[in-house]
Amino acid sequence: MDPCGTGASALDADLRLVFPGREESRTRVEATLAVAATGAAGPRAYGLDGEVTRGPNRIEGFRYRFLPAAAQGPVELTFVRLLPAGHYRLLLRLADEATGACSRLERELDVPALGAAAGPEVAAVGPSLRVFAPTDRLLTGTVRFEVDLRQAGDSRLVFELDGKRVMTRVRPPWTAELDLGSAPRLHRLTVLAESPAGAELAREEVLLNAGPHRFAVGLDLAADSGRTPSGIEARARVTIPEGERLERLDLLVDGALRATLHQPPFVLPLRVPAGATWVRAVAYLEGGGAAEAVRLLGGGAGAESVDVDLVELYATVADRQGRPLEDLRPDEIEVLEDGRPQRLRRLERVRDVPIHAAVLLDTSDSMADRLDENVRAALLFFEQVLSERDRAALITFADRPRLVVRFSGRLERLAGGVADLSAQGQTALYDSLAFALHYFSGLGGKRALVLLSDGADTVSRTSFDEVLEFARRTGVAIYPVGLGLPSRPIEPRLELERLARETGGRAYMLERTARLASTYEEIEAELRAQWLLAYQSDATGGTGYRRVEVEVRRPGALARTAAGYFP
Repeated sequence: MDPCGTGASALDADLRLVFPGREESRTRVEATLAVAATGAAGPRAYGLDGEVTRGPNRIEGFRYRFLPAAAQGPVELTFVRLLPAGHYRLLLRLADEATGACSRLERELDVPALGAAAGPEVAAVGPSLRVFAPTDRLLTGTVRFEVDLRQAGDSRLVFELDGKRVMTRVRPPWTAELDLGSAPRLHRLTVLAESPAGAELAREEVLLNAGPHRFAVGLDLAADSGRTPSGIEARARVTIPEGERLERLDLLVDGALRATLHQPPFVLPLRVPAGATWVRAVAYLEGGGAAEAVRLLGGGAGAESVDVDLVELYATVADRQGRPLEDLRPDEIEVLEDGRPQRLRRLERVRDVPIHAAVLLDTSDSMADRLDENVRAALLFFEQVLSERDRAALITFADRPRLVVRFSGRLERLAGGVADLSAQGQTALYDSLAFALHYFSGLGGKRALVLLSDGADTVSRTSFDEVLEFARRTGVAIYPVGLGLPSRPIEPRLELERLARETGGRAYMLERTARLASTYEEIEAELRAQWLLAYQSDATGGTGYRRVEVEVRRPGALARTAAGYFP
């Protein structure tokens, strides 16, 4: 690690290390830098680069950025690392961004084996488990799960599905056959290893039917056990899409950035001012895209009710001519959940939100006469709508879906995917919609599925009602574009329109591809400039579907959003 630059003034900082506990096989190392006041006016920001070595080997490197709430006076900057028991050397470089003052600290680091009578090697192993779940298909019906349980001694395995205990195993084989229902939907499977006395030894959570490109942030808050006055501990969980790399994770309190973390563990004690109401964690990918989680602080710092989710909705609000409204006020918006008015906690105009979009292209026999038009339509969508920050995918379908191009920002790759397509086979529309939604599910930000088809399903095993429920659960806005859709029977039109209405999209029934350009312009304008509404639901308990309505108190104005959500 390089020392502070030549000529940099010294930054007065002292380091304190404590080992408050153990997390699975590793010891928690809590480091606090006490930084003296510098006399600089305005907001303060500190950059921290760190390195842990053992002999000639570099064990890990890490980087933080702190923006403490206090503008003057001394501050304490605390960070957390998780290390196996053993002897290390810790090197830190702390810099004041405003003054350029710098401090370089080196410490010998003896990490104890907490909670273990044996030596460091045994303590570093500890109980562990791994859940093996199928990921190559949508999971419905009875599914078998296997668990690799190690170093757990005389323990039992508990299986929880969507927060409910459904099975306990007291001896090998560590397997479970669980009923996931007939309709595809997202499930959270939690497996816990418990001692005979009920103490938790290890756990793993797996999100089922989440898709390989899930980008999501989970955020837990807890009181800081008295170690940090007026503080909480924020613990984020980041799921990174396949093939992507994380750039950073920002932690904000009431909208003010307080810290940036670049490597796991994403655990940080935070001091929060009196009256603070919420904490937000936002993760950013190196290639673009963001995902976030928000938690409310109920009744002040360290309160028991800190773990409360906000319901967030993207809404399109337009006047009677269809023009987007730019000047909404919170008092002009009313949100109803199952008919009950909700308190609006956030109203924000969001522009140029990165988009994840997929084109689901019908290549069945019924589209043979229009396939060339459909191919041109898909290519036009990629060319016209996508910016360098967006990602798009191409999925074709006949009697089964096929992922042709994974999410990509490269137009040439997407264009190559639509080349040399041929029309053959029957039309598994509902199965293919479920497949596309599964591929989407879990991605953060704005997501849209553009369906190009004549809308006539012939061979799907999935019913319309089942794919509609799955669409409600995944939260992807569906934009069906019916090209040459027959007027009879009427059911295909009605089903496509309902899919769009329930998910916050819009259905387009076109006779000619000449209208596609203006259709894509409307879709793009809608996706890139919407209102973000957030409220805390007053519902208590239950896992059923909750209907949502957004009403605008302005003559002629209408709002369109997803028709509801599953908690």
